[in-house]
Amino acid sequence: MIKEKSRSFKDIIEDMKDIYLEFGDEKLIEDDDWCIYTVEEKLEPNTECYVFDYPDYDDETGEEILPEYAVKHQMKCVTTCEALQDVIANSLSQRSDLTVEQLIDAVNYYFDNIAFMEF
Repeated sequence: MIKEKSRSFKDIIEDMKDIYLEFGDEKLIEDDDWCIYTVEEKLEPNTECYVFDYPDYDDETGEEILPEYAVKHQMKCVTTCEALQDVIANSLSQRSDLTVEQLIDAVNYYFDNIAFMEF
């Protein structure tokens, strides 16, 4: 995943869908060292997102140490790549013809219900 660049959530999900459909879930989960940061609470198609590494942790305080850019722009880490990869792989394994919008619905369903959407 391209890091430290503004992208819409739709573009990120579309890239993940393309990787899954062309190469399968093994290739999708290969790229496993990133999180999505944004100021928004809910991930909508046009939500502006930044992809950065996982937050660091302060061992003494137990607090997350976010990337400087995220702190400066009041962003928070809203999801990990693993959660998105799991939802994309599960959804597309049920129906490979899902639209990006349906996949975004599946992501939000997962976050709201801690369960995969059935198609």
